[in-house]
Amino acid sequence: VISGPQHFLGEDQTLELMQTEYTYPTIADRLSPDDWVDAGAKDARQAAHDHVVATLASHHPTHLSAAAEDKIRSRFPIRLPALSR
Repeated sequence: VISGPQHFLGEDQTLELMQTEYTYPTIADRLSPDDWVDAGAKDARQAAHDHVVATLASHHPTHLSAAAEDKIRSRFPIRLPALSR
């Protein structure tokens, strides 16, 4: 590729690796400007805020024992609801 007329982005291997090894960001979008406007025109701050709200509402770690969680909650003003165990 280096000595030829092509660029590495045009190579099959690059495309394959981009499809299998690269994780696209979940906050940023890749819409065209017109599609972005049609989708509500959220900027990165708004998209990040929505992502945080959704994560806090749905992610409930289970790696803490009930006793450890109770001890943490007794010392700090945790705003997430306690897990129902």
